[in-house]
Amino acid sequence: MPITTWELSGNTGNGSNVFLGTTDAQPIVMKTNNAERMRIDASGNVGVGTATPGAKIGIASAATETAVVASAQQGIAIHATAQNNTGLFATSTSGMGVDARSNSGIGVHAESQTNTGLFTTSSSGMGVDARSNSSIGVQAISQTNTALFAISTSGLGIDARSTQSIAIRATAMTDTGVFATSNSGRGVDGRSTTGVGIFGEGGQYAGYFHGDLMVTGDVLLSGADCAEHFDVVPEERLPGAGTVVVIDKDGQLKESCEAYDRKVAGVVSGAGEYRHAIVLDKKTSDQARVPVALVGKVYCKVDARQEAICVGDLLTSSSTPGHAMKASEPNRSFGAILGKALKPISGKLGLIPVLVTLQ
Repeated sequence: MPITTWELSGNTGNGSNVFLGTTDAQPIVMKTNNAERMRIDASGNVGVGTATPGAKIGIASAATETAVVASAQQGIAIHATAQNNTGLFATSTSGMGVDARSNSGIGVHAESQTNTGLFTTSSSGMGVDARSNSSIGVQAISQTNTALFAISTSGLGIDARSTQSIAIRATAMTDTGVFATSNSGRGVDGRSTTGVGIFGEGGQYAGYFHGDLMVTGDVLLSGADCAEHFDVVPEERLPGAGTVVVIDKDGQLKESCEAYDRKVAGVVSGAGEYRHAIVLDKKTSDQARVPVALVGKVYCKVDARQEAICVGDLLTSSSTPGHAMKASEPNRSFGAILGKALKPISGKLGLIPVLVTLQ
């Protein structure tokens, strides 16, 4: 005779019961305190807290209870794999869709070959709240598409905070590492109480802004001068950094070769230990161009063989190509001064720092 009920407790009515179905069409039901807790239906679906599991494992909970709690001290708390659909689908109307925590490893590891590794939606809270005490909160890797895509209509697309390490690290081999869009707020809001709010480093540009830039605090630049690019006379040799240049008849630049030349434009920026802090009019051109220091400090080629140069001496163009010299003839100096010497030199050709003072 088939077994229909297995009484696990002698306290009838309040005990724990396992009901084994008498036919293949009947489920296996487990109860405690006369309330169903778990069942396996005829299709092999397992229901926890629900009598009608719609998947291989169906879990339901009360409004204030946690549906699933997964904990792992060393390994993976939840490992979800799907070949052609969603590996893990979690929905919450007012709380967290997924709350994953790990003491020493990864809270959530999501991987997809052809679609989204991790997709989260929240109508009023956070789509993803990822925290790490000593490592990475969120690591997103994509070989051919977007690693991390976040959209917010009224709040923050991504709010990443780190007390000691990197809050967000995004790497892209051929496209954009981080792409942030906001219709009415901030695309990227980077803040740090003691460090750098936003740090950018690039092979071409560390930062590129299409539009106006507003700065409410100081702008600190490590370079020493403000330079502007000018075209160079095509048939002339390209003047190197530190070279004194003059304006030719067409408004282009060439290396100086006359003493007290009133067409002197300045010194080509970038020599010695000084680099330009601000560069104006830098653009793509078929013609050779060089940056000329307009304001600030620049290293300049000088000729001190005929007359020594002291700190504070006014400098002008010399007959030595591309070199400056001390301006010792006031009647010839007007309109030909390029700067003031910041270091002394005597008896030789050399390279010294100069404070640009065109006059």
